[in-house]
Amino acid sequence: MINHSALPIAALLAPNRTLKKGYDSMSTYSIPTLLRLWKQNELTTEQAVGYTIQHLVALTEQIAALEKRLRHLEASPLDSHHGTRKPYA
Repeated sequence: MINHSALPIAALLAPNRTLKKGYDSMSTYSIPTLLRLWKQNELTTEQAVGYTIQHLVALTEQIAALEKRLRHLEASPLDSHHGTRKPYA
């Protein structure tokens, strides 16, 4: 199972991919491919909106995961031996 909130932003730009969360999975096109298909009138408005929502959900989950990691890093104490923060688990 892929946790798309942990995927890098570049993954949204990659060729066709499947976004998975829980038991749901959705196939989508990369953003550049969607733009090309839209310009070539090969997508309906409904398809474009659906694919865009899928990418928006993935980005929203990525932001939430990054904010959680940031809060954890900000709250973790410094390692007194090295002057660095303890790693994120």
